[in-house]
Amino acid sequence: MVSANTKTSSINRDIEINSAADMARAVKDDSPLILDVRSNDLFLKGHIPGARSVPLSGFDRFIGTFFTNTPMDQKIIVYCSGRECTDSHTFASKLSEMGYANVKVYAGGFMEWKDKGYKVAKD
Repeated sequence: MVSANTKTSSINRDIEINSAADMARAVKDDSPLILDVRSNDLFLKGHIPGARSVPLSGFDRFIGTFFTNTPMDQKIIVYCSGRECTDSHTFASKLSEMGYANVKVYAGGFMEWKDKGYKVAKD
């Protein structure tokens, strides 16, 4: 079946952080909750410092306990591998549907962060 929709047709571009510099500034200035929605294996190989691993594949399993103490107005930034990956947008949409009001997506993801020379954590 052929569809007229592109892979990114349902992506909300209004919530994106579009550069590594803007992401670094947001992390420094806003103290957000940073969520890496890639697989845990990829997270362990490297991630943005301060990020927590919450893979999209485990959203339903993690969401109950993970967000129990997270206020609905908490600043949250979600990222995945990069611009071709839509997992972060999917995750952000799910959070928005739950009522979280301040969710952003770092569109460049981990690859852009790393490629621009920002610090990478491995813990």
